[in-house]
Amino acid sequence: MVFMTGTKFSKRVLFLGAFLVVALLSPATLWSAPKVSIGELALVVRKASIKTSESAKWENAKAGQAVSEGAHLKTGKNSRLELKMVDGSVLRLGPSSEIQLKSAKFAAGGQKQFSAKVIAGKAWAAVTKLFGFKSFFKLKTSNAVAGVRGTQFSAALGKDGSSMVKVYSGQVLVSNKRIYAKKGATKKDRVEVAGPQEVSKKQWNELVASAMQYITVSASGKLSEAQSFKVAELPSEKEWEAWNLKRDKDAGLGD
Repeated sequence: MVFMTGTKFSKRVLFLGAFLVVALLSPATLWSAPKVSIGELALVVRKASIKTSESAKWENAKAGQAVSEGAHLKTGKNSRLELKMVDGSVLRLGPSSEIQLKSAKFAAGGQKQFSAKVIAGKAWAAVTKLFGFKSFFKLKTSNAVAGVRGTQFSAALGKDGSSMVKVYSGQVLVSNKRIYAKKGATKKDRVEVAGPQEVSKKQWNELVASAMQYITVSASGKLSEAQSFKVAELPSEKEWEAWNLKRDKDAGLGD
């Protein structure tokens, strides 16, 4: 048996204490902190995949599966899925689509902060009421941001790099700031972009689309005026729109 003197014992305790502090503050430990629960997959039609983080591997997605902040969701050809969130909001993906659930926070009293990026294809959102001035629900693409002021809308990323936001009820604020915004800049500033040109305040814009209106943002960042549309006006969208509107109605969402 080995006995330590008071001095040696104190040094050993100090060393172990320092080691524990470093371990507790290490990136690996911080990374393992629980992520915010967003909800669960209420429906998976045909084939869909999920990965829990950017570095994780894709796995088959199943109905009833829990989904947390930072996850990626992807659908195959002729497939779709529905994510029901803890606040009652719903997010759906159409065929050959992918989305990253960037951040989420659901607080007591109905406040929520949610942000997701549409990487490919199209997404449909039916959002429950936002409470408090700090609440937001945003869908982003590579060149646009759609922020909810209402309940039902869709965001799609075209093969040509353009984005389209269609509003079915309420209002949605659409901005092209994703392509132009620079950290620290404000709307009053002129914002630098790649190349010798500059983008003026007029080019970096925001528009509000009301019910039954759509706005497009071109691949180069040009924001269109809000234009009217009719439900199921385009054959390719007919079934997708009808399916979403019916599911929203059955769930008591939207108008």
